Amino acid sequence: MGNIMTQDAILLLQNRLAKVSNELFIAILGGCFLAVISQVALPLPFTPIPMTLQTLGLFLLAGSLGSRRAVSCVVAYLAQGAIGFPVFAGGVANPFWFVDIKAGFLVSFLAAAVIVGRLLEKRANPHFVYVLSVLGLGQLAIFAIGAAWLSFFVGVNKAILFGVLPFLSGALLKIVVASLLLKARALFNQ
Repeated sequence: MGNIMTQDAILLLQNRLAKVSNELFIAILGGCFLAVISQVALPLPFTPIPMTLQTLGLFLLAGSLGSRRAVSCVVAYLAQGAIGFPVFAGGVANPFWFVDIKAGFLVSFLAAAVIVGRLLEKRANPHFVYVLSVLGLGQLAIFAIGAAWLSFFVGVNKAILFGVLPFLSGALLKIVVASLLLKARALFNQ
């Protein structure tokens, strides 16, 4: 009887370790995806914030993996940056990213992952307009948190001028593209 309980305990432990390993693998892979997609960056001469595909990648992760896993991916991405890997826009390595002028935008990815992931998890096959709306809410969170942090450095008016307005058209395009890709994914999974 003792051997059976021990074997059961070992199997339970192996099962838990396999689940943790799987989740860790997904988080690291998602963090690497964000790191790669962050390299598609266009520096704008009038703002310290570059135009990137990070939000597109974030929306795809949150819509595909759900909120919990998407948050894990963002944490892995930010941890890679804190370790000093060149994961940020344009291949920048910044272990002190959390005190940088762009930190609000990076931290906002966590909030956006929760918002987008949770709202899309609630619907099995959401309508395209719903997906657009959810991604729009995620983008609003990114703009609000990013601009709030940026305002500590440049003031509120310039934070909106430098951190929001130049990115509105690009954000809209990324929201539409991510929505189309997420809907296409949903169609293939049916």
